[in-house]
Amino acid sequence: MAKRGRKKKAEMAAEPEQSAVVEAAAAPKKPGRQSQYSDAEKAAFLDAVKNGRKADASWNEIFDAAKAQGFKGGLAYLKQMAMKNGVLKTGKKRMGRPKGSKNKVKPAKAVKATKAAVKPAGATLGAIEGIVENMVAEKLSKKVSQAVAILEKVSSELRAL
Repeated sequence: MAKRGRKKKAEMAAEPEQSAVVEAAAAPKKPGRQSQYSDAEKAAFLDAVKNGRKADASWNEIFDAAKAQGFKGGLAYLKQMAMKNGVLKTGKKRMGRPKGSKNKVKPAKAVKATKAAVKPAGATLGAIEGIVENMVAEKLSKKVSQAVAILEKVSSELRAL
């Protein structure tokens, strides 16, 4: 009866010739799982995908064509095989904002300048509010005119393109 379990170091040292013979006889292995399809079969499947994509066929039609040529896998595996072999073009997906994009400039809203009702000399708070409102309206009108000038300049440059 054969012993089960792990071999001891002494037993492993006694069998170096056998393991060396087995390793020498085996061909070098490729990394990863080997495909069940030959290169000719793969080429036929990839041609079916390529031709189907050129003809704007649906994936189900392409899958049926590949099955007719002997494909045994699923649709996801067919797509994976096509991407891996370069038949399907997948664009580079970048995270974040596209290069060269800028924030949209919103047009400034027109601000109505209102005159503050000035009360007689006894109401100083009202007079101050009126002065502040006039100053704010003046500043806003300057900024709005600057923004409009910039927008007109940009629009004329865009028209020139």
